[in-house]
Amino acid sequence: MREQPRIEPGGSHRRRDYIAADGRGGTETVALLGVPTGFGDRLADLLCRQSLRLHRFQTLAEARESGVLGDCDLVLIEALPGGQTDFTACHQVAAASDAAILALADRSDEGSSVLALELGADGWMSSDASDREALARFRALFRLRERLRRSMERPPDVRLDSWMLRRDRRELTHVDGRTCRLTPVEFNLLQCFLANPERPLTPDELMTATGSEGVAKSVSVAISRLQRKLEAGGDDLPRIRNVRGSGYVLD
Repeated sequence: MREQPRIEPGGSHRRRDYIAADGRGGTETVALLGVPTGFGDRLADLLCRQSLRLHRFQTLAEARESGVLGDCDLVLIEALPGGQTDFTACHQVAAASDAAILALADRSDEGSSVLALELGADGWMSSDASDREALARFRALFRLRERLRRSMERPPDVRLDSWMLRRDRRELTHVDGRTCRLTPVEFNLLQCFLANPERPLTPDELMTATGSEGVAKSVSVAISRLQRKLEAGGDDLPRIRNVRGSGYVLD
C-alpha cells in the first residue's frame, strides 16, 4: 500500500511539477488556512497527488509569521459559520498577497459564501465538494490568475488616429474593424518612431532598429510599405515625413 503524503501544519510538501489543465507544467503553491482537519487532510492528499506545493495553517497569525503568503498562488480560507477563522481573513489576505482566494463555505448557508466574496474572496467551495469539483475550482482560479498576469505583461495598445496598434499581435486595427498585419521590419520601424516622437531618425538609426544594418534601401522600402498601410486608414492618419538632411519623422 502506498504511503500517504504527510503534511504538517505550517509545513510544505512538493513532488514533481504540476501539469495544468492547459497541458503546461507548473509549480503552483496553495495555502490552507483554518481548514477543518478531516476535509483538510483529504484535500492535502488530493493536491499533493496533483504535485502542488502545499502549506497548512490553523490561524492567520501563523500564516503571516511563516512569511509564505506572498509566494502563494491560491489561499483556501475556512469561512464556515462558527469556524475558527474570522471572515475578515479574506480581506486581510487580499491586502497582503496577490494570491487568488477561495473561501470554504457551507453550501446551505448563502450568507457565509456571500460575505466571504464581499470581503475579498474570488470564489467559494463547499466543504462537501467532491475531489473533482475541488480540483476544477482550483484550476479555474489558477487560469484566471494566469490570464491576469499575462494581461499585465502585455504591452499597451497605442492609438494612431483612426488606427490602433495592437502590440501583442503586431497589427493595426482600424476603427471600422479592419485589421492590417505588419511585417517584423514594419513593426520595429513603427515602434522606433513611437519611442522617438517628433524627432527625425536617421537611416542608420532605423537600420539598427530593424536589424537591417548596411542595407539602407531595405529600410526605405519598408518605410514606403508602412506608409501605404497607414494611409489606408483614410484622411485622418499619421504620416512618415522625410526631413531633408535629418531623416524620417512620424507626424
